[in-house]
Amino acid sequence: MNRTILIFELDGTRFGIEARWMQESVWLPELSPIEEAPVWVAGVFSLRGQIIPVTDLGMRFGHPPRDFRTTDQVIVLQIEHSTLGLIANEVIDVLEIGEETIQPPPAFLEPSGRQRILFGEIRYGREIVSLIDATALLKEPAPPSPRVAIAPHERGAQQIFRARAAALMESDATRSATHLPLAVVELEEECFGIDLATVEEFCEFSDPYPIPCCPPHILGAINLRGVLLTLIDPREALGLPPMSKKSGKAVVSGGIAMAVDDVRDVLYLPSTELRPAPVALREQHGAWVKGSAAYGGAMMAVLDLPSLLKREEWLVNESIH
Repeated sequence: MNRTILIFELDGTRFGIEARWMQESVWLPELSPIEEAPVWVAGVFSLRGQIIPVTDLGMRFGHPPRDFRTTDQVIVLQIEHSTLGLIANEVIDVLEIGEETIQPPPAFLEPSGRQRILFGEIRYGREIVSLIDATALLKEPAPPSPRVAIAPHERGAQQIFRARAAALMESDATRSATHLPLAVVELEEECFGIDLATVEEFCEFSDPYPIPCCPPHILGAINLRGVLLTLIDPREALGLPPMSKKSGKAVVSGGIAMAVDDVRDVLYLPSTELRPAPVALREQHGAWVKGSAAYGGAMMAVLDLPSLLKREEWLVNESIH
């Protein structure tokens, strides 16, 4: 019998949990502390009217409290008749494995008189993934805990967490009518918003395949599940220095992959908060800036991604003689 496993990372360790328990994944919102909660419950938030307790696995394993970051996510699980969230630094993959590939955890991990959380380990490339028994997350109470703090050096983090929490409280119908879904990407330590409706998916890349005789903005080609995509660097078009590294993340749209430094956030921006782009912002980043919005204590340019990808200077139209 095979199992479908969701792999995620937390503090440099990779964990897996059966995907059948997963309800959805959201970016970490502001969490409200709750009295008499187990030590590993970092807080709660409202997801479309349902209160979700959020577990910090690091604290569940006895590690000290960790700082939250705006790039963290919450994996929402529906386990039996309970709903809870797990904090993750990143969701890595979903894959199907055979029972024969699961090895028991080392003997020294055997808890004495406590509910076991890990039931096995698998190989994932060169990494070891520890498999979590989802039903064990519902057991074993513990003493109350203090509130966990956000990372103090992240500018505007508290405002970002609070905005996410407010958006998650609303129903899907209300949110779609009053909010603009945006992916927030980072380029050269600057954030840009992209209408999520124009994004097919996000992916990671490393060492793209070189394409001969192409202009500098074409970094090469990447293989996305057997499909070759042209990888472009948008920096020159946005008035930024060209990309210097050969790995990162990409935004896929219209069969093209656009290289970015990081995908920082997915948020639902109230339509009233999308402002016309200031002249200075358009002069700095080009005509593809269709608006602006406050994000993390700074002004963020919102891009017209389809227009950017159809930029006339990027069209390659060479015939073979």
